[in-house]
Amino acid sequence: MPKVTFFYHVTEREEGRDWFVYLSWMHHSNGQDGSFFNADSCTINTFSGNFATNFLEGGCFISRPNKKRPNIIDYHKISLSYCYLMNSEIKSLYGRTRISYDYNTSINVSKKSDSKSSLIQSIRVGWIAGKFDDAKAFDSERLSFCYTISYKPPFLEDIGIFAQYYYGQDYYNLYFNRTLKVLRFGITAKMSISKYTNYETSMFNKR
Repeated sequence: MPKVTFFYHVTEREEGRDWFVYLSWMHHSNGQDGSFFNADSCTINTFSGNFATNFLEGGCFISRPNKKRPNIIDYHKISLSYCYLMNSEIKSLYGRTRISYDYNTSINVSKKSDSKSSLIQSIRVGWIAGKFDDAKAFDSERLSFCYTISYKPPFLEDIGIFAQYYYGQDYYNLYFNRTLKVLRFGITAKMSISKYTNYETSMFNKR
């Protein structure tokens, strides 16, 4: 799943507000080369079927400190993506144009600038436009929604716990024609690989 992103820093103000625009190229494939459909020519071959997509995505990202509550920082992201190359079989099934909005808020729980305790909430709302699996123009199948809340206690350096709810298109390649409703709990760990790089992973998930 390679991805290349170009950022442009539009502005940075003294009060801490940042504004970026970006353009990304993304590829996703499952590494299989079997027929997309099963022998009945109707059901998708989820065992060995070929799945490949190439996306272009553009958008803007804004960070905005809360003047009335300095321990809170809000983040907003708006994006538009278009799948310009994919399997011919899924062009009218998968949904080539997608619009999304992300909101993220980071709260310093102790209200002290040097505290490492934080509460983070994020909301992602997405909409699949254009032809999509015979769905109506306004259909719940086009909607995706994800809410995540995580907490990092002060006594743990880079360990936190989270809970997440997801509703929408299945994100696992050939199962895209299913609608998921997932409640997930887990632990996250953030490790510094170098001075400039961080790695974050979910260690435990329960679905």
